Amino acid sequence: MDRRKALFFNASFMFLLAFSPGCHQQQKIKMLENEKLKLELSGDLPLIRSYTMKQSGLSLQGDSGSTGWWVNGHLYPWKEWTIHTEKAVSENNKTSGLIYHMYLPALFVSFDYTITLTPDAILVSADHIRDTAQKLLRLDWGEKTLLHSDDSSMHWWTRQSSLYKPFERRKLAIRGLWTWDEFSGRVGDSISRESGIDACLWKPDYKNAKGQRKQGLVAGLVSNTDLFPIRVEGGPGKGFSLGLNTYYHRLMGEPMPDLQAKLFLADDMNGDSLTDDHDYFFWRNRQLPDVPEFIRRSIAYKVFMDRPDQSQPSTTLDQLDKIVTAIHNITDGIPQIAYLVGWQYKGHDTGYPALDKWNDRLGQHSEVYKKSAWYRDHLNTILSYHLNIDDAFRFNKDWDSSLMATDYDKGPMFWQMSYLKTDSNFHISHYKDVKSGAIFNRLGEFLKTVPVEKIVHLDAMRTINCNPAWEKDSIGVREELDLGLKPIIRWLEEKGIEVTTEGQNGNPQELTGWIAGVYHMDDPSDADLMIHHRKLLGGGLGEGRGRYECGLGTSLHEDLAYRKIGQNLSFVKDWNTIKERIYLGSLLYLYYQQRQIRNVKREPDLIRVYYDDGTIANIDTKNNHLLVSRGNLVIARDDDRFIPLDSGIYAFSRNGSSADWVLPPEYSGKELEVFSLTEKGRGAAPEWRVTGNRIRLSLKAGEPVEIKTKSKK
Repeated sequence: MDRRKALFFNASFMFLLAFSPGCHQQQKIKMLENEKLKLELSGDLPLIRSYTMKQSGLSLQGDSGSTGWWVNGHLYPWKEWTIHTEKAVSENNKTSGLIYHMYLPALFVSFDYTITLTPDAILVSADHIRDTAQKLLRLDWGEKTLLHSDDSSMHWWTRQSSLYKPFERRKLAIRGLWTWDEFSGRVGDSISRESGIDACLWKPDYKNAKGQRKQGLVAGLVSNTDLFPIRVEGGPGKGFSLGLNTYYHRLMGEPMPDLQAKLFLADDMNGDSLTDDHDYFFWRNRQLPDVPEFIRRSIAYKVFMDRPDQSQPSTTLDQLDKIVTAIHNITDGIPQIAYLVGWQYKGHDTGYPALDKWNDRLGQHSEVYKKSAWYRDHLNTILSYHLNIDDAFRFNKDWDSSLMATDYDKGPMFWQMSYLKTDSNFHISHYKDVKSGAIFNRLGEFLKTVPVEKIVHLDAMRTINCNPAWEKDSIGVREELDLGLKPIIRWLEEKGIEVTTEGQNGNPQELTGWIAGVYHMDDPSDADLMIHHRKLLGGGLGEGRGRYECGLGTSLHEDLAYRKIGQNLSFVKDWNTIKERIYLGSLLYLYYQQRQIRNVKREPDLIRVYYDDGTIANIDTKNNHLLVSRGNLVIARDDDRFIPLDSGIYAFSRNGSSADWVLPPEYSGKELEVFSLTEKGRGAAPEWRVTGNRIRLSLKAGEPVEIKTKSKK
């Protein structure tokens, strides 16, 4: 009782010092403006009345019709809040804003809700949260969302996620339970209210009553919430609404980061003289951090080493030497990342959840340390590892039934049998794993078992618990993500280790911003291409569709192995195919990754991808034709390549060719050296001749060639 009295006294004292009485009796209007945008706020309530683009005069409605906010699922009308406003101070005078000091006496909760207008966006935040009694769990905005339009000439796009159904009557023997799709339409069309991952609203350029062409507008919203950050609503007679989804301040008693959101309104952003959803994709991409440069400049691939049902390994450490060395030689030292699959226990998918035993069939344990250092120092290669933090076999070391995710029948969540059909595999709950500390012990043992530098690959990583209704500890996908996977990723990042994973794997959240890459990418939409570029590296579509796939951007996505097993590419039997994958796909992808995508245009049989330096990838799907060019430079033509990278120009022809190629300006007029590249190193040059700014090359089928400027001695 004494504690409650103290809380009441402190809250009352805060009220007397900071808040003015009767602040809701008459609403005031506050204007925020910059060169492009005018924002009309309520001066008394934390509401936006309208947004207006100055040049076009186009407007969107805000959330001023809301009668209050929802806290912990209960609506608290404005009369139950005490609100004091203060001008936000900007040191550089480039921003203007309003701070709403919010206090809810019923819960003794206070926080600052700030709306700031910057030159390129509107920032919304909820911070300085004071919740001594720990009563604030979640916050929802009122009946209205942040953006609304009734204009049927406007369009919307959204990416949403939903659970696979039906699933209640069977074991969930699938990797992921979520699927996500893109939807689009016009304001007034019905829209699903499934969980929102991403969304935007736009009005195309139009002609006014006088026939004058006017620029449209595009609006979008992002926040620091990764799981279902967006709320969208709409339908006949309802217009279209876009806003922030529930903000969770506490999960399982743990405080979450303060809310930070960015709302963007603009016209043409990508320079194509049109206003549409692609301007949002362009902007969205630039809100995300690039993956580290060493990843964007490396050829990445998996090497399948071993599994228990094989009489001998697919690849030993000595055989791995031959693969890594050959790829080093045929690319003249371009950086590599080689992930070992089946390095632990008895090979692939064995030993889990433990990660502390080297597979001796591959070679002596000490040899992996020698190889790693040699690859790093002499072959420009990072030796990395494929490991699994999701799966656990009942009879393995480190099995702990208390860490398993729960199935609908309250038992552990089954995945599959082992390769030898002697043990069952179950899914681990990342939340339980992190809370217990077990995952960090296992990862610590992993780091003691093999030499790890810069990056690892977490296979099939996913947030598997999706329904707290059947999870005995009320753990859902949000807890699995924010209190499970993210702490694991942060633990690795603190040790300088980046993470890639297999793919989206049924996860309901966007992976960009906290995962560096995926090994397989689904058939990418325009949004995928533009938003993910440089932010989530991919290994291709997994369907081997040749020129289409290479034109969009792909790297190696089949496992390599010394000898053939299953779908793996064999170094012994498929070496020519491996070279083709690298030269037709991987090196072109590296070229793309040094540039920014500005736009993607689709026609029924043609896709064009535009890059910021003038590079254009033309993919003719009807005639199976690919042309990548930059001005008068041709980078790729069907199955021929002439790819300028930092170290030189890499030329290749799948079937052989004799053709003229325009030299990049930095090579024109310079003394050149030309040589072939073989698995044993540099070889004799093919026939070549320079005339003006062109070089004529006679390329043999499947034989790589490099062109460099001669260094001055």
